[in-house]
Amino acid sequence: MQKPKIAFIDDEPRILRSLKMHFRQSHDVFITTDAAELMEYVSTNDVQVVISDQRMPDKQGTEVLRDIKAASPNTLRILLTGYADLNAVIDSVNEGEIYRYITKPWQNDELKKIINKATEIAQQTQEITHNTIQGDDTQRSTGGNRNILVLDDDESVYQQIK
Repeated sequence: MQKPKIAFIDDEPRILRSLKMHFRQSHDVFITTDAAELMEYVSTNDVQVVISDQRMPDKQGTEVLRDIKAASPNTLRILLTGYADLNAVIDSVNEGEIYRYITKPWQNDELKKIINKATEIAQQTQEITHNTIQGDDTQRSTGGNRNILVLDDDESVYQQIK
C-alpha cells in the first residue's frame, strides 16, 4: 500500500528537514520553501494534507492554503502559527480554508496526532468522492434514480426538496 502524501511549506529549511524526518516513516513527505513549487506539486500529485507556516517572506500561510483549496479542494490544510498571528487565522478557519491550526512551538506527539487524523479524513473523503463518481457513472449508464435523505423536522423543507 502506498504511503499517504503530505507537504510542508516553511521559510526555514531547518524546520522542514526536522518535519520530514519526523513523518517519513508514515508518509511520503514533500518539503519546500517556495509557494509556486508547492502548488505545482499539489497540482500533479494526490496530496492528502498540506501544512503551511503562517509567516513567510513572500506570502502568508493563509494565502497559500487558500490557493491550495482552489487547486485541490479535498486536500486538508493545516496552518502553523504563533500566538500573535491568531486573529489572522480565525477568518481562514471560518471560511473553511484550513482544517486546523497549530500554535508554535508545537508538541511533536500532538502534531503527529493531528496530521494522522487529517490524513485519515482526507483518505476517507477521497474514497467517498471516488465511489460517488463511480456511482454517478453507473446510474447514468443504467438510468437509475437518485435518492436524497432529508433530515429536518420541518415538513415544508421536505416538500420543497421533493
